[in-house]
Amino acid sequence: MGSVRAVAGVARQGEGGWKTSQQSLGITTGAQSKRPARSGVARVVSLAFSRSSDRSYPKEHLLNRRAKATATMPSYKLTYFNITGLGEPLRFLLHYAGIDFEDFRVEFEDWPALKSKMPMEQIPILEIDGRVYHQTRAISRYLAKKGNLYGSNELEALEIDMCVDDIEDCRLYYSAHFREQEPARKAKLLELAIEKTPWYLAKFEQRVKKNGGYFVAGKLSWADTHFSAIIELISNIAQKEFVKDFPALDKLDQTVRSTPKIKAYLDKRPHTKF
Repeated sequence: MGSVRAVAGVARQGEGGWKTSQQSLGITTGAQSKRPARSGVARVVSLAFSRSSDRSYPKEHLLNRRAKATATMPSYKLTYFNITGLGEPLRFLLHYAGIDFEDFRVEFEDWPALKSKMPMEQIPILEIDGRVYHQTRAISRYLAKKGNLYGSNELEALEIDMCVDDIEDCRLYYSAHFREQEPARKAKLLELAIEKTPWYLAKFEQRVKKNGGYFVAGKLSWADTHFSAIIELISNIAQKEFVKDFPALDKLDQTVRSTPKIKAYLDKRPHTKF
């Protein structure tokens, strides 16, 4: 208030006193300025109020506003086995979207005690503010939208879903092998999976070449991140670097893995068998 009263006092001075005050404040008059003297007073008063407001505005209020904004952000917890598997496509999406989440990894020996607590006795699940959501592709679509990886329109989204389903058709051969317990049958299922994989990859290679190095619309999408995660999984199971025979897919895989947030995750993720 002291600064405001001082300015008001200046405004009440006579012509000579006002002129002197103007000079001391660096405000031009007469021929040097086309504005009336009163606008100069208004400007000084406005400046005084502005500076007074800046000094009196509580810093704690700004901190409280930031704290409230942080408190309203949803919490995320991903639960899956301590392997890549079906959890890795979700981890890629979460990291790419910049979503802070708890990566809860279940050891196989602990799974029987947890199984009955899952909605469909399967994982992965994603908890958002404590509410449980399941089904990998349903969760993926949600996260893809969060990361702007679900296309620019409905037709692009349709193509992305189509590509992801094709990738999953290839993966299912390895899933059958993984679930089989009888050794001879298990070995034959792996042979079949390895035999079928190049056929799928050849189709994907053509598609990626046609779309400027990506699965859909010449830009990064959920289909690309999903492919990168799944090709790593099946390559580890088969002990074969499939993409080395498919240059466009190899380049796409490297593109996904070099995106800053996914790369940062890969650099520090736990080492697992699969």
